[in-house]
Amino acid sequence: MMMYNQMKPVLIVALAALLATGLHAQTRPVANGNSATGTNAAALVIKGIVKSAASGNGINGAQVQVKGFSAAIADTAGNFSLKIPNTTATILVEADGFDAKLVPVKYREQLEIVLQSRTVASYHDVLVTPTGNQHKK
Repeated sequence: MMMYNQMKPVLIVALAALLATGLHAQTRPVANGNSATGTNAAALVIKGIVKSAASGNGINGAQVQVKGFSAAIADTAGNFSLKIPNTTATILVEADGFDAKLVPVKYREQLEIVLQSRTVASYHDVLVTPTGNQHKK
């Protein structure tokens, strides 16, 4: 009994050190310097807005996606929230009437994405026929 009482403080310190090391191994930093833990650590969330270069207004219905992972649709003001697999992911942003754009996240949590209006030159491969639209090959 005497030996246990003498070893008790050493065991408590050793157990605390072991637990702290185990918890640290499951924690990883994310874009804002905070850490994510557990099984949901692989999915991070970024937010942003998709705007028109011409008007500066948000683009309603813009599609924001990480290929093979997740996708989101911008609201009426152009705002979106998207799960990404990691902070170095690249997202694809598309909207009707606008040129598509690839945007690297680069450890950012907030994105402002500006899309250019599609020009008439972008439509040069479309041929209108009496039976409907066809794409040139």
